[in-house]
Amino acid sequence: MEYSGERERGETELLKAKMFMSLGKTAEAEGALAEAESAFRKIDDDSLLSDVFVARSQIRLCQGRVPQALGDIEGALEVGRSVASKAKKGHMLFYRGLAFLAMGREEDAHRDLNEYIQISEDLDDRHAQFLGHFYHALTYERHGEPCMASAELEIAKDLVKEGEPALKGRLDAFLAHLWLRRGELNEAEILETETLNLIIGDIEKVGAANLGMAFLMRAEILAMKGERKRDVEIFNQSIQIFKTSRYGLYYEALAYSWFGETLIRVGRAAEGAEMLERARSVYERLSNAAQVQNIDARMADLRCSALTSIV
Repeated sequence: MEYSGERERGETELLKAKMFMSLGKTAEAEGALAEAESAFRKIDDDSLLSDVFVARSQIRLCQGRVPQALGDIEGALEVGRSVASKAKKGHMLFYRGLAFLAMGREEDAHRDLNEYIQISEDLDDRHAQFLGHFYHALTYERHGEPCMASAELEIAKDLVKEGEPALKGRLDAFLAHLWLRRGELNEAEILETETLNLIIGDIEKVGAANLGMAFLMRAEILAMKGERKRDVEIFNQSIQIFKTSRYGLYYEALAYSWFGETLIRVGRAAEGAEMLERARSVYERLSNAAQVQNIDARMADLRCSALTSIV
């Protein structure tokens, strides 16, 4: 195909890359992005070049190549900071916050997500605010601050539009998990009922992240109620659903961690330890040293408890 100039070539290749991304054709998308980057460098267009870096960071984040994704989004911020609109800057901060979250750099994630939320409020973008508060809640939960996570989720619930029940269901599922951590099964079951009323349909209709959270929460509640076979069956379904979500590896690690701790809580330490080992493996792939260390410490505690019980 012939182009009138480098700008047209770059814009066309960037458009092709986004199309390939929507179809899950990552190799083709990366090839098109390389062409777009080459074209935009020749005309020295920092704004369009930053778009290339952002798109490539999304591909790598979805693949679990988090350090590479972080490098791309840092590159986008470096070349695009002076020319980016407020909305575009917020977009870049959001993806950098997700990369930091995936890597276990919660303090950095807090900073970027806070700024992203502020920009979203300035632009009156309610969906962007919802995403910011949801991932900020995950950041707090992974940082060991469940009360702050709950507060973020309640803010997010007020931002959900009437036509988006599955998003509210995702929040209720997360809140149910936090109630279970406090040992409040009744409160969790109330939220479970709300979740199941809100998340109705297949993956394509309700979204993999929403449906996966609902199944994960259901598995945790079943484990707390002593339904041993059913809980594992539902949990495995949650993993299969998360595998189809945009940030599948991150959600897999989260699911293994949550379910593992729930199993340990109900006296199924061996099964719980196996789940934590699986979480550790995924966190290693994500270069999340903080969560790897947390799981190592937890496993050491479990081994110590086992030895004490034998003595």
